[in-house]
Parts: sequence; structure tokens; C-alpha cells
Amino acid sequence: MKTKNGQEVEAFTIKDLDKINEYLNNNKKYVILGIFTFGIYTGLKISDYINSNFEDIKDNHLLIKNSKKILLNNECLKIIETLKKFYKEKKIENYDKGPIFKSLNFSAIKNKTNTPICYAGVSHSFRELAKKLNIAYPIGTNSLKKTYDKLINLTTEEELEYIKTQLKKLNPKIMEQLNITLEEIDNLHLE
Repeated sequence: MKTKNGQEVEAFTIKDLDKINEYLNNNKKYVILGIFTFGIYTGLKISDYINSNFEDIKDNHLLIKNSKKILLNNECLKIIETLKKFYKEKKIENYDKGPIFKSLNFSAIKNKTNTPICYAGVSHSFRELAKKLNIAYPIGTNSLKKTYDKLINLTTEEELEYIKTQLKKLNPKIMEQLNITLEEIDNLHLE
């Protein structure tokens, strides 16, 4: 996937992942944080989940359009609850129904429509993030999938530490299914 300027997008660095997460949380940009979180933790293309509805979540799984079930980790489940609370505070009707990633543009808020954020809005937000946080390499929505792929194929100790941190956030049921303990996570190392 290329940026508007024709550059190939890159995976986020561990340092930038932390900066982005902090910035989006501190500025209450929860819709973009949710899209970011789902992309990083599921490995799905944004087109697979951007139009997902709250009703598509059953037993900690996201049902996506091609009948796949994706198990959501604690971070994804946490952002879903954050979004519901945020939409309720914004007085959005049916705040816990319809699109998970709701449009918060002026028109949607004024007309109280319950519509999903558009892909162009997400792309614009990513460009703004790159500017505000001085991310020097080209990024786009495909950077999320590339980051997931990069984290799955660990190459550095820094990446391993990041993965260990994320594994510790797993739902206990998932840890039980994977047959892994916190002690085993702490003992992970690169060979």
C-alpha cells in the first residue's frame, strides 16, 4: 500500500506505537485509537473491520463480513467499552448499537446519525498523527497490518519486550486456551 505521494508505507516503530497511543488517549481521539488498536492486535485489514457494528461482537469474538470469527484481546475489548462510554458522554443516540467506529463529524453529531467513520477520515487522521508526532517515515492505514506482521516476526529485544507486555494483557481465558502462564511469558527470549 502506498501513501498519497506514492511512497510505500512502513510499520510503526515500538517508540511510535507508544507515542501514538499516549497522544490518542490524552486527546480523547478514541475512534482513531479504536481503529489503531484493532489493526495492531488483530492483523486485519482496516476494510475488514471499519464498518463493524457492536452487534457483530459475540463472546469476545468479532464476526466479520466473510464469516470469520476473530478473538479479541483485552485491549480490543477495553477500547470497545471506552468507545461506548465516550459515545454516551457525547449524547449519541444508540451509543452502544450500530457502528463501533462512529463518525463524529459536525454533520453526524448535529443530525444525530449513527454512521461509521469513513476511510478518508481515518487516512486524514493518520496524516495528522504523522505531522503532530513527527513520524518521519510514510504511514497509512496499511501500517497497522504491517506492524502486526512485524510484531509476529520478532527480530529485536525491544520488539520482544513489547510483545511480552501485550501478552500479559490477554484475557485469562485466552491465556488458558494457549496454555501459557505469566511466568512463561516472562521467560520468553530470542534465540
